[in-house]
Amino acid sequence: MQKIRFLGEDLIGKIAAGEVVENPASVVKELIENAIDAHASEIRIEVEEGGKKKITVSDNGSGMSAEDARIAWQRHTTSKISSADDLFAIKTLGFRGEALASIAAVSKLTILTRDSESETGIELHIENGKIVSERVCGMNAGTTIVVSQLFYNTPARLKHLKSERVELLRIVDVVVRYAIAMPQIRFTLSTEHGNVFTKNPDSDERAGLIPVIGLEGAKSLIKMGWKDGRVEISGYISKPEIQKSTSDYIYLYVNRRWFYSKNIVNAIRDACGESLMKGKYPIAIIFISVPFEDVDVNVHPAKTEVRFVDERSIINSIAGAVRAAFARHREHEAILREVHEKGAQQTLAVESTGTAAQPAVVKEAITAYAASHPAGIVEEKTKVKIRVIGQALNSYIIGEISQTSEAFSGKPFQEASPPEKPSGKNSLGVREGAESHLVIVDQHAACERIAYEALRNFEKVVKQELIVPLVVELTPKEAKTLEEYRELLASLGFEIEDFGLRTFTVRSVPSVASMIATKELFIEMLDSLGEGKAQDAEEKIEHVLKTIACKSAIKSGEPLSVEKMYEILNALYKCKLPFNCPHGRPTVLKYQKKDLDRMFLR
Repeated sequence: MQKIRFLGEDLIGKIAAGEVVENPASVVKELIENAIDAHASEIRIEVEEGGKKKITVSDNGSGMSAEDARIAWQRHTTSKISSADDLFAIKTLGFRGEALASIAAVSKLTILTRDSESETGIELHIENGKIVSERVCGMNAGTTIVVSQLFYNTPARLKHLKSERVELLRIVDVVVRYAIAMPQIRFTLSTEHGNVFTKNPDSDERAGLIPVIGLEGAKSLIKMGWKDGRVEISGYISKPEIQKSTSDYIYLYVNRRWFYSKNIVNAIRDACGESLMKGKYPIAIIFISVPFEDVDVNVHPAKTEVRFVDERSIINSIAGAVRAAFARHREHEAILREVHEKGAQQTLAVESTGTAAQPAVVKEAITAYAASHPAGIVEEKTKVKIRVIGQALNSYIIGEISQTSEAFSGKPFQEASPPEKPSGKNSLGVREGAESHLVIVDQHAACERIAYEALRNFEKVVKQELIVPLVVELTPKEAKTLEEYRELLASLGFEIEDFGLRTFTVRSVPSVASMIATKELFIEMLDSLGEGKAQDAEEKIEHVLKTIACKSAIKSGEPLSVEKMYEILNALYKCKLPFNCPHGRPTVLKYQKKDLDRMFLR
């Protein structure tokens, strides 16, 4: 019995569409690329219900004749290549002749177009792989594509779309990405509710980046320029003080075509060197110019990846551009400091008390955690006394612990307190012969653990309304992440209201985070959630809580008073897992006398 059969054209079209059309944003991407290839100087995008109901893309490009329009929507029809040799030097964004065919396979498609040589245009309506109506229309030269009821004939695809707002933000991300790549084109994006985004061709180059990376990000950019043989690099990279938790803020273009490359992203991080913290990324907008034959763009169904003939030379050039930009920045900063020092008329004396004020959130966390763990939880047989010796390098608490042999087995420690007057016993206030240790405590890691367990131990979320609500304007990526995790954040105590498409008001936060509620913390939480590593609700909650704990903790380098050190040790040794921070780093290192004797070769 024959088992292998030919597939029908309708099914073939829907399968092919699955590689090209994932969501409304992918439709917008393909239609924008067609408009750019038609040499348009203005592209207008209109969407309804996040693109689910309707997408309209209009341009003033070269347009099509009636004859071309009748076949342009069919598979593998294109004006951009004519032979296999053309594939090795592709100069256009589109070239396969699949975009309109794929869109037509999963939607109701309308094409209105006129070329400059025709007196009238043509309007075609296409459904289920057939032209259902055709008429002559009056219009300016150019093309308008209307995509209605996307995935109406593939319900399984339709149910996987996100909310209207999330799909709209995906479209915004696509539009601004091309607006960066094509500064000579006017882009406008609007919905049934009004204008969303406009980029004029005469806009300042950096100003055009604000919708993508935010105002602060745009202000932080350093210009790059580099040329090495056949490779030319231009663009921007952020100053070292601006760092992101994901690589989503690195935008790569080759010959003005957006693409992604893990190797190049890693090369950018490596070129930043010690300027970047572990796990952090810069903001970067990098344009690579190479001869068309030196890059193969026909290696991915959605054309988001490319293959270079000599990737090593590309990576070396980008690394050189990044290092040169940082070197110029450091030189510029040094000149500014010198000018400032010479021109200063007075010296400001800053009196240091030697004690950093403990963040209110840490004190609140300590108080809350202590209240939920009464002293009776410590077994009587576990006797511990702690003496703070001091602080080393403004980062580590040095102490001496005397305890019974059972105490350092992971059980909570008894209350530590500043030493009283000598009582005839040893310096720890306990009998001779008790086991003693020297301990070194990482003050930041310890406070992270304290705050994290305090957050974790609130069975019922306690919200704290902010006296002055935070108003945050987010990039398209950040806004999309917020919409995806809005319910999760609400369950943790964040009350967030819309204040525009990408502007939000944060009215309340978890009570233990009320004193550190800043725009920076909020955005860092979104970055953490947007990393894509978390798979379930529990892991997502972990992302948020660890970020809050880290930000609320006393920082390394802050001087502390003896009283503050005792407070930290008290709270730390009441934690369930006092010996590691939430990220797994140790909080405490301990050494017995025999360990020290061994180090000193005794």
